[in-house]
Amino acid sequence: MGLFDRFRSTGGADATGERSNIKDATSSALRLIEEGNAIEEAGRLDDAMLRYEDAIRMAPDLARAHLNRGNILLAQDNVEGALGAYTTAISLDPHYAAAHYNLGNAYTHLGKNELARTAYEKAIELKPDFTDAHVALGCVLEDLGQPNTALKSYRRALELNPEYAEVHCNLGNTLREIGLLDDAISSYREALRIDPGLAEAHLNLGIALSRQNQSEQAIACYRRALELRPANADAHFSLGVALKNRGQLELALFNLSKAVELNHNYIEAHVNLADTLRDAGQPDRALASYRKALEINPGHAIAHSNLGNALADLRNYPDAMASYRRAIELDPNFAAAFSNLGSVLKDLGATSDALASTRRALEIAPELTVTRSNLIFISNYLENRSCADVLREAQVFGQIVARNAKPTTVWKNLPDPDRRLRIGFVSGDLRDHPVGHFIEGVLHALVSNASDSLEVFAYPTQTSQDLVSQRIKACCKGWHSVVGLTDEEFAHQVESDRIDILIDLSGHTADNRLPLFAWKPAPIQATWLGYLGTTGVSAIDYLIADEWTLPESEEHNFTEKILRLPETYICFTPPRANTSVNELPALKNGYVTFGCFNNLSKINDQVVAVWSRILRAVPSSHLFLKSKQFSDPAIQQSMRDRFAAHDIDPQRLILRSHVARSDYLVPYQEIDIALDPFPYPGITTTVESLWMGVPVLTLEGTSFISRQGVGLAMNAGLESWIARDQDHYVELAAKHASNLDEVSLVRAALRTRLSNSPILDSRRFAVHFSTAMRNIWQKWCSSTNGLGGSPQRSELTHPSPGRYSYCTTDFPVSSRYSSIQTRYTPTTLDTQENAVQESLLMLHIGGREAKAGWKILNAQQFEGVDYIGDVRDLSAFRDGSCRTIYASHVMEHVSQTDFLPTLKGIHRILCNGGEFYLSVPDLEALCELFLDPKLEGAQRFHVMRMMFGGQVDGFDFHFIGLTAEFMTDFFKRAGFSSSRRVQSFGLFNDTSDFCPYGSPISLNMIAVK
Repeated sequence: MGLFDRFRSTGGADATGERSNIKDATSSALRLIEEGNAIEEAGRLDDAMLRYEDAIRMAPDLARAHLNRGNILLAQDNVEGALGAYTTAISLDPHYAAAHYNLGNAYTHLGKNELARTAYEKAIELKPDFTDAHVALGCVLEDLGQPNTALKSYRRALELNPEYAEVHCNLGNTLREIGLLDDAISSYREALRIDPGLAEAHLNLGIALSRQNQSEQAIACYRRALELRPANADAHFSLGVALKNRGQLELALFNLSKAVELNHNYIEAHVNLADTLRDAGQPDRALASYRKALEINPGHAIAHSNLGNALADLRNYPDAMASYRRAIELDPNFAAAFSNLGSVLKDLGATSDALASTRRALEIAPELTVTRSNLIFISNYLENRSCADVLREAQVFGQIVARNAKPTTVWKNLPDPDRRLRIGFVSGDLRDHPVGHFIEGVLHALVSNASDSLEVFAYPTQTSQDLVSQRIKACCKGWHSVVGLTDEEFAHQVESDRIDILIDLSGHTADNRLPLFAWKPAPIQATWLGYLGTTGVSAIDYLIADEWTLPESEEHNFTEKILRLPETYICFTPPRANTSVNELPALKNGYVTFGCFNNLSKINDQVVAVWSRILRAVPSSHLFLKSKQFSDPAIQQSMRDRFAAHDIDPQRLILRSHVARSDYLVPYQEIDIALDPFPYPGITTTVESLWMGVPVLTLEGTSFISRQGVGLAMNAGLESWIARDQDHYVELAAKHASNLDEVSLVRAALRTRLSNSPILDSRRFAVHFSTAMRNIWQKWCSSTNGLGGSPQRSELTHPSPGRYSYCTTDFPVSSRYSSIQTRYTPTTLDTQENAVQESLLMLHIGGREAKAGWKILNAQQFEGVDYIGDVRDLSAFRDGSCRTIYASHVMEHVSQTDFLPTLKGIHRILCNGGEFYLSVPDLEALCELFLDPKLEGAQRFHVMRMMFGGQVDGFDFHFIGLTAEFMTDFFKRAGFSSSRRVQSFGLFNDTSDFCPYGSPISLNMIAVK
């Protein structure tokens, strides 16, 4: 860490112990020292040194001359010489506090912190008000790993000099590192009050704000720090990382590149620059930056792991695994490296090894949600996967994200069953990706045919965009990138958009934001399309499927209720590539070519065994496999070896890597019959195969994931291509291969058949989808109380969730000062009155939302409720026991007879000066709204329910109508000293701010005892 003026010359410091009767030689030596001080201040160190040495020759016993000589030597990095000079000064005058202090500086320069500590403590012993020594001692205590003791030194320094801005900064840094962020921020702000131009305080304030997820405010601090010090590499680094996390990659690249330019050995900047280049789609430059970081520090585990990510992106799997394994060698508890290794092993089809590596990551760090998603995702590739085991793992994931969420329980969405709905889609794949291709045609159809009943909002979770993204965006009412947003910020965005139904399109795949759904920002939440299993997130209400893919017998394997669409739950957008269906290749080749273009990770050992049986059953047939992993010759050879173990000649295998996107359908012209893998069949590849006239032989399973081929085959009219079991699968393959005339007829008609099927009929699908959305919305409306509430619960090939790119540090090691002080201003005085105030309750009557410092009293038992009771009987609470009482839409449930006694009970338990926050339906406002001629019948009925209660249960009847006039009188009669009306409380997420039809309907008042 940098230090502030640790090595400065003492100037006119007291030369304690000098004789008062100074001889002529000593007098001359002192004059030389003063001259030397002036010359030193001008920066002429060599000339100053000559003066000090002359002084020593004149008066060898003058401690001050040796001290100043030591300062020059230390400034010239001659630390050993400086130590000798300071030691001489101390031997001449053992009580010379300044010499002990500067001796400590020299030891610090050498990293001898214990010796430095002893020297600083001696200086303080000799001179208790030695501010700089207290600060320097705080610095060395931090270096010795004693932050709490360091705090005492900084605070003592600040008692001596309260206006020392830099010490406030030091104090803030230490508070930040021990996790006291609020106190740290207060210290930084105090430093900036004293010195608004202190760049380091702006930087460190930004770091603290970033750790509180206040990224926009942090970015402003970093930019202010750079205005004050444009060449501050740490500020460029911090700003670059913050911008990267917000998805502003171009700006991030500028700042991170600047940090590297200013400090060529800034390893954290090199690693983060590489991460940003990788995110920006510049893998070659990313590799160079990772390798530069490893040149600086070959033992940097994080750089090795992140290099592995870039290599995996480039399909250099062997080197990627070597990088991960090197990271693990360097740090055996590096959970992210184990997780990343598991992801690549999965891609290579080594499912068991992938699972073992991922489980090891979770042994080290059980709360890593991305790794949890990886584990769940990898489980889908297991030959003997247990749905019960997958469900248990998903439920663990759901419990973790639920613990970190603050779910909404009351929404401001108007529960009108017939109004236009707002549907939100959350996905990282709203682009040239299978999910993007599936969703594009559906959205176009919804915009064309259902825009009067619903409108669409999209929340992309990653930055890359393309032509598909642009077309999807054009269908959306709102398009909000959520890259870099915390779950809480994301939830606020969804709530502000008033989304009625929020739909996850990722599940446990890459770039998912499943933790956000645990916050329940929309009243109805569903998962669809992107993942073929349960999410485990209890706040997700529905999983969308169809009757073919998810039988009722499998519903117990899901935490979600199953919402089945008619015919099919997926609708494909026809490919734009103009690739024609050709003649059956077997007619020209003289042999049948089977094919599978699914990801290599789906081809497990059981699949290889069954396909080998097919090749043996159909003599001279070939098997064409296409997968991105086959770009590596070693992986090709491994696949040949796997089939050779079943006596299949390697010459019968055609192995090819990905082709250019413009030609991606052309390889289908080379195969006659497609083979679906199991238990994880194809979806996109199956539809593309059918589009190209190639029928797909699929194996019927029982689980949602294993029945994807069944759903597509039934909707495409290919029931005879569904196998009951593995033997039947081999039998059907041989049967179809022996009847090429039939296969040729199927090939010629299949594109037309597919085009007329539900799989490609987006207009028909849009009707089914919008009807399903309306049905679940109406169900929610009927189960809520009319003012927002929780409804009653009734009844593709994707990348894995992702690899971790670890920044070497979230923020730079911030600067610290040694000659500084800070004022310590406690937030509360230690008085008896304050102690009493701290013991008083803040009581939330009728609440369900947990909030720090508040206790909840509710008539019903819910999770988080502290007291079960009735507002009409508060006898369990002693007189004056509450500082604040809050009740939103509770008092209207009290009858007119009980109303005043209830208010008096609230008044009794408040302390003197205590406040009662009351929100109730405003009878006057509701009457005006009811008479509004713009409202239709259903809307007026809704207003009536707000007047008299939803009446869905015994707790939801309103017994009194209240206005500001009535309440002012009631408060006076109950004994309150004053009351006032306010627009909003801003304390809880409840109906006090509810504004249906653009009109606030709540009366919000504060009464004071």
